[in-house]
Amino acid sequence: MKNFEKILKFSEAEYVLNLYKPLTTYGRKNKNKNRIFDDINELNTYLNLIEKTMKFTQNSNEGIVEKICFHLSRIPEIDKFDKLNSAEIMLVKKFLVNYKEISRLTTPLKKIFNLNFDSVSLLKYLELSGKKTETFYISEKYDEKLKELRKNIRNIEYKISKYKTEFLSKIKKNHNIDFFYERFCPASK
Repeated sequence: MKNFEKILKFSEAEYVLNLYKPLTTYGRKNKNKNRIFDDINELNTYLNLIEKTMKFTQNSNEGIVEKICFHLSRIPEIDKFDKLNSAEIMLVKKFLVNYKEISRLTTPLKKIFNLNFDSVSLLKYLELSGKKTETFYISEKYDEKLKELRKNIRNIEYKISKYKTEFLSKIKKNHNIDFFYERFCPASK
């Protein structure tokens, strides 16, 4: 352990690590897991990956790297779940949407880093509502009862809106006071 600390100090690795700002929660967790390569072949493999990544970033169209950084910073940390609640489903969808974009944007690096997006069917299922966003909306296509419930809610909202309009019109007509643009809901006696 003493040698490890001496090597870090000699190589000014802490200075380099301070420059490294991971965009994902996974990267931030692993940032301080310092490692010294003692196998030259393994070190060369990592250096080649770094070189290929640098060439990709230098040769990419303007804005591609920023888009990749944006999507990396949007990837949530996901734990293993036995059963998913709606919040966890939203995290899974958010993860998939951003990972799919990273995979699409990094086509030349797909084979090198194994960035294939293999969850098309899962994402398609989570996008039944047709919305291709990272938010999760439970579509009426999942459940007939939900469809009926939302229909009832819309009907009630319509009736409230209609009643409010009629009530405010009566106030204006009878008392010459216009509350039309005020935000309140008239209540019964």
